[in-house]
Amino acid sequence: MLMKDENNEVNEKMNRKKKRTIVLLSMLVLMLAIIGSIIFKSEMFRYDENKNTFTKVGTNLTTIDPEQEESLIELQINDQKKIYYREYYYNEDGSINCYVVYEQDKEGNLLFETSYELDGRFNYEYEYDKNGNIIKSVTYGVPGSMNYYCTYEYDENGNLLTEYSFRCNSVMDHIIKYEYDKDEKKIKHYFYDDNSVIKNFKEYIYNQSGKLGKTICYDSDGKMIAYYIYTYNDYGKLIRKTRYNADSSISNYIEYEYRNYRLIRSTIYALGEHSWHIVSEYDEDGNIIKDLHYSDNENLSTYEIITYDGNGNEINWIRYNADGTIWNE
Repeated sequence: MLMKDENNEVNEKMNRKKKRTIVLLSMLVLMLAIIGSIIFKSEMFRYDENKNTFTKVGTNLTTIDPEQEESLIELQINDQKKIYYREYYYNEDGSINCYVVYEQDKEGNLLFETSYELDGRFNYEYEYDKNGNIIKSVTYGVPGSMNYYCTYEYDENGNLLTEYSFRCNSVMDHIIKYEYDKDEKKIKHYFYDDNSVIKNFKEYIYNQSGKLGKTICYDSDGKMIAYYIYTYNDYGKLIRKTRYNADSSISNYIEYEYRNYRLIRSTIYALGEHSWHIVSEYDEDGNIIKDLHYSDNENLSTYEIITYDGNGNEINWIRYNADGTIWNE
């Protein structure tokens, strides 16, 4: 079985909290600095799949981002010079799946990000500090019903030091702490239970090129329970990640494929009595957008489609049966 938090590459990729600059908003913030506080009144349009025709769907305090194929952007600037904008995400049939609301200050710094179902129920919430780091995340199991939330602490260089995870009733669930070397490379990862008792930890070892070469997993007593070896190609791209049991037998491995130096596909192979593999496809930002699950007889069993917001945060995940019908557990 894959170990939680380390060897499940799918979860690692899906939970990454990447942040990137949105050019549209930066331009609008610059306009505000030049002409002062104004309200942008414009009409909302919906583009077709080819983006060569559009239909007016209403008049709002809005603007749109024509570069994003599956999102429609609304923008509003209130009296406090805070900026609110909204991203819509669509299903394949053109219906709106969900939307994300962002709040920025007048300098263009992202403050809050909230994902909603169409009926207004929450999917997730993120709160950011002035450096763009997520300092609180709230996750909802069933939309509108909080599942758990996490708070985060960083050092002066923006490296994540501590993650506190709480259940919906604000009771501590677990704590994760990180250590870094002088080059700001992560070297230790400690997992504590709700009583702050260490349950396991990991050690990260780097090769002569500065790339991660080995991860060693220990139990609470410091006994090695597994380790990972990372293999790179001549261009420094990771091409294989292999998990070994404590006796050095191979448990599973992941192979990575690239096109023009960009990651396009990875495949997880689980070995043992019941072998299986998962093929993951990636977008241009390195986010997994599709997972295909194959059974030990090489037949496709299920697949998943994952959607992200403009900051790389997952906003929607749907699993299907091989015939395209929605999977029910």
